[in-house]
Amino acid sequence: GGGGGGGGKPRLASKAPPPPETVERVRSLSRDALGSRLVEALLLAAPRGWWSRVHAALRGDLRAMASHPLANFVVQALAASAPRRKELSLLLAEVGPAVPELVAQRAGVVWKLASACSRLGGGGAALLSALGAADEADGGGGGGETEGGGSNGETDGGGGEGEADGGRR
Repeated sequence: GGGGGGGGKPRLASKAPPPPETVERVRSLSRDALGSRLVEALLLAAPRGWWSRVHAALRGDLRAMASHPLANFVVQALAASAPRRKELSLLLAEVGPAVPELVAQRAGVVWKLASACSRLGGGGAALLSALGAADEADGGGGGGETEGGGSNGETDGGGGEGEADGGRR
């Protein structure tokens, strides 16, 4: 048999938006020191269908999250776990306009977006266009070479234990 009603696998990729309380909870977790780590772990370890669910809960808030001291790590995890170019393009469409500010404030987000473009073989043109806008905003000088010891601070450099909100990593 198998009569209807809920005994089977849960459907993850639904076209319906998540309930407002789910959206609020995921957004709140993403801005919390421990909660953001939980959302990151979910994105990096869960089946592909979860990407769309988390993205649906965060859509419309991703640009602000990309600049947030904690939530930017969730945006980085979204980029790192984007399953296909289609999903990456959704992320780039929302976060891309913030790249000029992110280059200076949250370069780790830009790094993860670039890595995702390379991994998935797409989205690079949109990211390069946004980076061009960042270069123009900086005066177009090109004096931003950062070999080796740049002060990125966004990617995990180890350590970070005991810092609840300040350094995150």
